[in-house]
Amino acid sequence: MRILHLMSQIQLTGAEVYTATLVDYQHQQGHELWVMSDSLHVKIAATYLPMPLHQRSFWQRIKNVHRVRQFIKQHHIDLVHAHSRASIWVGYYALLGTKIPLISTIHGRQKSSLSKRLWNVYGDKVITICNNIKMQLQNTVKINSRNIVTIANPVNFPSSIPPEHISASNLVIVSRANGVKAERLWQLIDTQLENLLIRFPALTITIIGVNKENLPAEIQHTLNIIQQQHKRRVNFLGVVADLMPYFENASCIIGAGRVGIEASGIGRPIIAIGEAFNLGLITLENIEQAIDSNFADIAIEYDSSEIEMNNIVSEVEKALQPQADQTTLAKKIQEHYASHIVCKKIMDVYHSAIIEKHHPQHIPVLMYHKVLAAPEVSQHKTFVTCEQFAQHMKFLHSSKFTAITFKDYYAYWKGDLPITQFPKKPIIITFDDGYKNNLENAIRATASKFLAG
Repeated sequence: MRILHLMSQIQLTGAEVYTATLVDYQHQQGHELWVMSDSLHVKIAATYLPMPLHQRSFWQRIKNVHRVRQFIKQHHIDLVHAHSRASIWVGYYALLGTKIPLISTIHGRQKSSLSKRLWNVYGDKVITICNNIKMQLQNTVKINSRNIVTIANPVNFPSSIPPEHISASNLVIVSRANGVKAERLWQLIDTQLENLLIRFPALTITIIGVNKENLPAEIQHTLNIIQQQHKRRVNFLGVVADLMPYFENASCIIGAGRVGIEASGIGRPIIAIGEAFNLGLITLENIEQAIDSNFADIAIEYDSSEIEMNNIVSEVEKALQPQADQTTLAKKIQEHYASHIVCKKIMDVYHSAIIEKHHPQHIPVLMYHKVLAAPEVSQHKTFVTCEQFAQHMKFLHSSKFTAITFKDYYAYWKGDLPITQFPKKPIIITFDDGYKNNLENAIRATASKFLAG
């Protein structure tokens, strides 16, 4: 399969890691892959093509649509997968009038708009990474639930869960330099950072994903005072490509989204503070809520108001204690998010979208029970005569139906047979129970060519 991935981003996000993980799986399966994006921050197993998709001026969007459309035609792309709002818009208009499906993965909350209600810009199939996004799209954006499927983030976990970290001295906070996540970090620094340092005198705090100079002036001022009083106990690392080594050496992690998934998946205590709300320490009691909300990042209702953080000290205190169910929790996370399981589900969506795009109508399936030489006396009359059966086959043939088997359909669906050769009027003919007369009388009654395929 020839697959084009579209992203609009200028800094490292969970969507990029998601795309890189999916592309790596697809590369291993032998697919041809291209990625168009403003920038890339992680290694990716595809041809990278720089494209200013994040620039949303009208004329730039028109240029992007034209360039993507040309590329699709030139390289005979089979499917386009968009991973961000701006790239979804570009992908939708670039594919108008074609039989190439657009798949969109929604990683975050979506605002409703008139254009989204009038045009299905999200494409042929919409993948939501958690259930709350699906509910939001159905309730707010009014997308048909038939076109939405919830498939979790794909994550490459270590082959075994690392040993439990017994040192209670390293708290890792993962955030971003902009957006709602940045605002949560500012609130945390402003209201809770000093409380944590006072309550846990041996604690070192490492903040990843943002540099100190990127903080607002008033937050930098607060931080300077704190750092003067608690020297060398708060460190900023900025953006790092691989978070896993930091998670493995952390006593506790504060984060949301993919951070929460990766940390809890290797048995580390995670306090989920995200864009939507504060879930606190993740345990077996609230893990389903964490999964549904992408670890506190997504609520069903769109809301950007501040969240309560007064419980942070007590939640960190609990996290630093031995967690009896941490290994069980990690195994549950790995079962839900393991990349080889998740990526296969995504590929299934691809196959369904391609065949539905080429043949959007339903495929009729006829089921025969008995084919008899003469009518029989029965209560339900679940039979046809040889003459009737022959008339049916003659009608299907004259109506230009092409008989296929379920095996044929699966071969087209999987891509083993070219989708361009899929019949215009397919039909599947089945026989229930496998009576001997199904074989003998059906073949005797009609020419075998009607059942070819």
